[in-house]
Amino acid sequence: IPPSIYKSCKLYRNCDRYSGSDLFWGTYHGVSVNFSFLHTEFYTESSSRNGGRTKQWHSIFRGIFFVAEFNKDFHSLTLVKPDNLEGVLGRGISSFVQKMDSSQPGKLIRMEDAAFEKEFVITTEDEQEARY
Repeated sequence: IPPSIYKSCKLYRNCDRYSGSDLFWGTYHGVSVNFSFLHTEFYTESSSRNGGRTKQWHSIFRGIFFVAEFNKDFHSLTLVKPDNLEGVLGRGISSFVQKMDSSQPGKLIRMEDAAFEKEFVITTEDEQEARY
C-alpha cells in the first residue's frame, strides 16, 4: 500500500518510518480491494537527566491495512474506528467522551445495527452519505 494512501485515510498521524509487506490485491463482488501488513512509526528525541539525548521509535499502526474502492463517489469524510471505550465505560459515558473528542472531523453518529455500533465509533461530515 503506498504511503500516500495511508496518509490520505486521515486515521493516523504522519509517520517518520513506514514499512509494509505481503501485498494482496484483487476484486470481490466487483469491488477493488488491496491489503497489506503495515508498520508505521514516529520518532521522538528528548533530553535525559544526565544531559544526554534519549531517542525512541513509537508504533502508530501495526497490522493489516485494508483499502476498498467502491463504485460510489463520496464527497465528505467518514471515519469508522474500533470502539475501545464502550466495553470499559459503557455506552453513555463512552458516547459523552467521544463527542468531546475534537481531534476527529465531523460529528459522532449512531448506526442502526446494534452489533456494529457496539464495536465501532463513526464520525462523519455528512450523516446521510455515511449511511451508504
